[in-house]
Amino acid sequence: MFNLVVAGILVCGFLLFAGALSMPVALIAIVFAGSIVLHSYAAMQLQKSILHAEIPLNSQTPVGIKLMGYISLFIGLIWFVSSIMVLKNPGDFMKEMVLPPKVTAAEYLHFMEAVVSFLFVFSLSIIINVILNFRMLKWYQYSRNQKS
Repeated sequence: MFNLVVAGILVCGFLLFAGALSMPVALIAIVFAGSIVLHSYAAMQLQKSILHAEIPLNSQTPVGIKLMGYISLFIGLIWFVSSIMVLKNPGDFMKEMVLPPKVTAAEYLHFMEAVVSFLFVFSLSIIINVILNFRMLKWYQYSRNQKS
């Protein structure tokens, strides 16, 4: 649920950003963040089918969980590694940044560390969520095959 909400907010932000600046490159970010939303929704459908056996899982949902899961895992790993690199070497990252006026380097560094720490936790939750959903899907398919 956490991933669904945060990624949904990211998609909305990327949509506003793409619309305001007319940047088609931002559409790639929308697709990547949208894959997290779609994977989380498909996983919720899987969980509903597991908890309530009378509700069957749509035949398209396992494919959606796998496809969107691999894209989400890819994005989660990229964000995870990036956040570790920035947290490990904030000074090197700050050398590359152009600070906005009226903002001190210490303030910007504190803000950047807070944002990157959140990105670390969010990317870790994406990775764990995708791995757990892959295992849950495998278990669900195995249990359905045993009943047939």
